[in-house]
Amino acid sequence: MATIVAVRSGNWSNTSHTTGPWPGGSTPTTKPGAGDTVQTGAYIVTIDEDVHVALLEATGGGYFSVTTAPTLPAVRTITASVLGGENEGTGALRISNPSGQVVLIGDVTGGVWENAWGIYNDGGTMGNITGDVTGGTMDNAWGIYNNGGAIGNITGDVTGGTPNRASMRWPTTSRAASRPSTRWLQRRSFAGRWRIRSAPGCASSTRRAGSPT
Repeated sequence: MATIVAVRSGNWSNTSHTTGPWPGGSTPTTKPGAGDTVQTGAYIVTIDEDVHVALLEATGGGYFSVTTAPTLPAVRTITASVLGGENEGTGALRISNPSGQVVLIGDVTGGVWENAWGIYNDGGTMGNITGDVTGGTMDNAWGIYNNGGAIGNITGDVTGGTPNRASMRWPTTSRAASRPSTRWLQRRSFAGRWRIRSAPGCASSTRRAGSPT
């Protein structure tokens, strides 16, 4: 439907036309909704409530951020695809909540610049991801960069981007699906290892977090 570009940094829930991130000449502004493409521009939009849109895209140096999540068993649910876009080194969606869980329903794709990650988990706690994870078109444009955080199950195809653009990275060098022809259906954590269930025709794989692929 609409493409909505943030006009300043702020909380997703803030509908003030003077302090909130959404365009509009009076309060309340209209928050993005189902079917909308949401772009950050140069700003940081903090997701402080459940979100349901078509796409979260990093543009202009900004990113979407989750710094807190509800106390379990409640979760922060983001229903949207995530695109790394043009940002370098921030991720389109940055996860740093120390407790609670963030659940994503949607596809995750790395961007078109080097280090343009779809999701950057900076020590946060992420629950399940239901959707495909795909590497981008430039070096290190990972779909997901997990930098010391936790991630639950990924249910969907996990696919490398153009050659040598992996779909996921875990410290220190662990990567999955480094080639476009390599596809997996699910990654499940257990006993300190990552189990990757293969799509038909691909071999299954189990690797310890931090080990090279």
